[in-house]
Amino acid sequence: MEVHWLGRIGSPSSRPRATARRTLPAAAAVVALLVGTIGLAGRDDSGDSPDPAASTSATAATVRSERSAADTASRYAVLLGGESMFNPQARGAIVDSIAAPAKRESLRSGFDADYTTAFNKQIGLDAAGRPPRGSDFVNRTMPAGAKVTAYVGDTATVAVWCSGLFGVTGPESPGPESSWFTITLTLQWAEGVWKLVEFEQKDGPEPGAAEVEDFGQAPAL
Repeated sequence: MEVHWLGRIGSPSSRPRATARRTLPAAAAVVALLVGTIGLAGRDDSGDSPDPAASTSATAATVRSERSAADTASRYAVLLGGESMFNPQARGAIVDSIAAPAKRESLRSGFDADYTTAFNKQIGLDAAGRPPRGSDFVNRTMPAGAKVTAYVGDTATVAVWCSGLFGVTGPESPGPESSWFTITLTLQWAEGVWKLVEFEQKDGPEPGAAEVEDFGQAPAL
């Protein structure tokens, strides 16, 4: 099964994108402005990089069902858009913990191609994903709903509807900006839990009554 790679999770419509789906590994275009990436990113004044172990708790034993697939996909969406993705060691630990065994290497390679030191520098972070002293990096996802779009045997496909905040805060920064996007994750039952096989992302939809009804209740995190 291929991984359909559309770039960094949460990237906005203003970001240059590949014109076709690409199989990992893939190199993503560098952006001049990134808004709406998901997850939570902060800064430790001690200078320490993010702790990988703090972001890899989403694979606790569960029961195989559509509901557990939706909940797991939502937790994975948060992890994959979080601050630790900007730190090489933490990023590797996250991917290793949530990816299906056969997909770990290709997923790691793809994310490493996207989250480069050059990209970190462009958005104001150092190589370890830290913002300048006196600033904070806000990179937060808020799943608003999730729906299972396919469920066959040991494979589930889940669309997670999210709102996001992104930005470096500080005296000379305008602060985080917001966006809405949908991440579709394909999961496979392996090792007694749901594991990530592939994903893709698209912008929107903006919130409305139809979207709330379509995606249903926000997932349990």
